[in-house]
Amino acid sequence: RCNVTSNGTMVASRTATVTLSPSTGVTVTPSSPTVAVNAMVVLKCSGQGGPNNTYKWSTGQTTPILNFTIFNGTSNGGTYTCVVTNAAGNGSASATVYVTPTIITQPSDMLAVVNDNVTLVCEAEAFPPPQYIWEHLEGTLTGRSNVMGINSNRLGLNRAMFGDEGSYRCNVTSNGTMVASRTA
Repeated sequence: RCNVTSNGTMVASRTATVTLSPSTGVTVTPSSPTVAVNAMVVLKCSGQGGPNNTYKWSTGQTTPILNFTIFNGTSNGGTYTCVVTNAAGNGSASATVYVTPTIITQPSDMLAVVNDNVTLVCEAEAFPPPQYIWEHLEGTLTGRSNVMGINSNRLGLNRAMFGDEGSYRCNVTSNGTMVASRTA
């Protein structure tokens, strides 16, 4: 605002507002949290510039703080973006929420006779999507012609033979965190 004085009389101008765009001044913290199922996530969006910044998350929430509970890795893990807007422009920043693996289907014990086809199943949820590797606790699975799916959620033993008996375990990995299934 500008004040002008003449002959002892002061006149004030209207207030002028300078609004700065938040285009390069938006951050989300933490930027890459790793959490487990049933954990609470709190993301904070900060925007420089202003005044009168408004906030909008990719979820539709319009507050600077986004909080939610991880119910499963498939639907809750991923990237969350915050857009900060004012009269001069907008800017955005994102955080990626990583969810540690949770095994939702454990492999079951199986009974078989020689030449039966056997399938062991292990299912997990995580973000990023989980990777699987099976192990035979009494021997190796690699290089065996009747074994399929060592790196998938389904391990197949085609035409089971002596040497296939024993304990099997599924190891699930996502973003550097490994979880082992029960032994079947």
